[in-house]
Amino acid sequence: MSATMRLATQQIRRGPRRVVAIVLAALLSAMAIMATGTFITTMQQGLNVAVAAPYTNADVVIPSGDSEGVVDAVAEVPGIAAIEPSHTMYAQALAGDRIHNVNISSIADDGDLRWMTLTGGQWPVGNGEIAATQDDLDRFGIALGDSIEIFDGAGQSSKVRVVGLVETNGGMASGATELYAAQDFFSADDGSSPALVVRLAEGTSAAQAITAINERLVDAYGTEDAPEAVTVDEYTAKLIDDLTGGTNALAVMFLIFVLIALLAASMVIRNTFQVLLAQRLRENGLLRLVGATGGQVQRTVLAEALLIGLVSAVVGIVVGFGLGGVIAMVADMDGGGLVFPWFWAIAALIVTVGMTLFAAWAPAARLRSLAPIAALSEANAAGAERNRSSVVAWIFGLLITALGALGLWAASMLGNPLVLIGGGVVLAIGLIVLVPLLVRVVMPGFARLLSAFGPVAKLAGENLVRTSRRSGTIVLAISLGGSLILAMLTGVQSVNATLNARLDENYAFDALITSRADESLDAADLAPILESEGLESSDRTSAVTLAADPEHPSSLAALLTLPSTTADALERPLASGEVALSEWDAESLGAADGDTVTFTDASGASVDLKVVTDPLLDTLYNPNTGSTYGAVTESTLAEFDDVTTDAGLWLFAADGKIGDLVDAVSAAQGTNSDLQLLGPLAEQQLYEQIVTLVVAFVLAMLGLTVVISVIGLASVVALAVAERRRELALLRALGMTRARVRAMVLIEAVSLALIGAVVSILIGVPMGIRAVPAMIADGGTIAISLPWIGIGAVIGGAILLGVMAGARPSWIASRIAPAQALARA
Repeated sequence: MSATMRLATQQIRRGPRRVVAIVLAALLSAMAIMATGTFITTMQQGLNVAVAAPYTNADVVIPSGDSEGVVDAVAEVPGIAAIEPSHTMYAQALAGDRIHNVNISSIADDGDLRWMTLTGGQWPVGNGEIAATQDDLDRFGIALGDSIEIFDGAGQSSKVRVVGLVETNGGMASGATELYAAQDFFSADDGSSPALVVRLAEGTSAAQAITAINERLVDAYGTEDAPEAVTVDEYTAKLIDDLTGGTNALAVMFLIFVLIALLAASMVIRNTFQVLLAQRLRENGLLRLVGATGGQVQRTVLAEALLIGLVSAVVGIVVGFGLGGVIAMVADMDGGGLVFPWFWAIAALIVTVGMTLFAAWAPAARLRSLAPIAALSEANAAGAERNRSSVVAWIFGLLITALGALGLWAASMLGNPLVLIGGGVVLAIGLIVLVPLLVRVVMPGFARLLSAFGPVAKLAGENLVRTSRRSGTIVLAISLGGSLILAMLTGVQSVNATLNARLDENYAFDALITSRADESLDAADLAPILESEGLESSDRTSAVTLAADPEHPSSLAALLTLPSTTADALERPLASGEVALSEWDAESLGAADGDTVTFTDASGASVDLKVVTDPLLDTLYNPNTGSTYGAVTESTLAEFDDVTTDAGLWLFAADGKIGDLVDAVSAAQGTNSDLQLLGPLAEQQLYEQIVTLVVAFVLAMLGLTVVISVIGLASVVALAVAERRRELALLRALGMTRARVRAMVLIEAVSLALIGAVVSILIGVPMGIRAVPAMIADGGTIAISLPWIGIGAVIGGAILLGVMAGARPSWIASRIAPAQALARA
């Protein structure tokens, strides 16, 4: 071991507590990188297994929805042992009293093409039988031999019986439950067959078979329209590439937050080294006095940073691998097994060590010019700080910050998210330079403000002024995390408010409850809704179900009456003998505004009505069945014979109670699964769920930055206490009580955290406001909603952060014995 490494090792062993902040910051950085890499890699591996599973036993895949045409075209290609469509259909399943989203996949008739294994019962045949895994049956609460009801995309239902238990190595990566049915369950024109799978006879060359198949397809479809046969690997690679756009975007988002954490960690490491080297001023001066060059002293510090970074990175990689694996398992994204990401491990090692060396470089570089006379100097970090602000730094910081702000403004004007991201990056670079400079400027004014709260606060303010250069980087670390939190909260909450405002503009109601069976609603089933605190008012109306017109196929399913508040939103009041339709429904009936159309109910009774088109009817749409509705008056509805009373319950939600009302609707659907929800309520609830998820995600990801900021703040305060031992002892000797010493140190810590919180608010909220027009760039209504709870949480969190960071240093400061401390040289 060289003398440099030996001395660096001795320095670490002599003062391990002094480098704890550096170790934790570096360890957390490596852990964040490795955890992100492990989660992303494991998720992608699981996705690979899930996507490739249906094609496990195939040799060739032909992407085409024209199953019969492709089979006829390639029927005589030599070497094809079997060719079948691979179906996947989205549906809903009613099991017990709950509705589940499911994917129904086909079971190949050819046994060698089947990618699942039968473990119980028998293979499904016909269109009335299915198979499922035991886990999915447990999720449904049913057993082998039980029946469930399937609703397809057109709203048609059918009873199917579970006849088989299967095991699979994967499944479609949709998050839905998987069911498996025979080929007869699917139809040729239902759009459920995105591809055909081909098994080749033993000894057949896949390349030659693909060439022959593609030649036949070109002959049958023409050069431009012919589907292209590919190998299974090529096909699954394309599917994975299409699907991993989301995972790649997720990885980028994770890495943005990791980058912020790394930036905060580098500031903590730099600050800690600054104070450490200031405290070792006499020791390093002695090294220079006995003949060590400035470069040798510098290399010793960098060797110390290298050792700390290396050990911390290794430990962080191990912890991060375990954490990433746990997250993947909790998120149920480990279907392909836990994967150790070597690339990410190497990246974590290099980045962490490099960051630690980079952060230590500037403090260590100053030792090159250290004079031997420093051996006689008092170790004082505050005195080692430079008092001159760099004019170049001020100019650079102001220009780059102004350019970033201009970019955000341009993004909001242009409605361009890419400009928004670019402007945000430029603004962040400018703030990294500018915020520490601003802290030094505002700190004297802040100290004067503190002086109004008594002598203890005044002393704390004077200490903050003396250490303002060092404190600036900690304030920056806190403000970066806080500003991003507030920017995200402001943006997401404003987008949610904007979307809800637009729903209120487009809809004259919040929800419409109807029955799948077109029957009258039972008051007992509706009790949870009518008793909900989320319901402001409700109204019941009647309807008539229309008979299908073979001459004019249409999605128009029924005519209903409107509650008065909704009817008032029509462009003009409906008269008796008129029917309000959407323009699309009118066109499908071959009618224009003012034309007369004959409508027939299920009993055969016909009524001629004058068509009135109105955009309000565009909102009466059932996305589950594709059905639409028309509106008539009570007197017009009475002309039909087969009228269903209480066919619809119109709901109007109380302000801020959308979630309560949706919960009530869900409870009612649990009692009667025939109840279906129409209108914007589901969309509004979805928006709120997205907001909740995004906020939780942001807070979780930025939690690491907060932890590092706490470590950095605690380190700065603790080391400041250590370098002011004589000063604190003098104050104790002059009569300051231990409680006041604790209060003084706590005030310093809380003040730094609060300054960071204020900077976060001043930066984050405007950024979030400017981001909204860029995220919703359609020229429509924009509603800005400030996250007051989030702002309060940032301020409260800053106070808590300051108290946590200052608790230990303040206790240490209060325990300094005056005589012992004054006796130290």
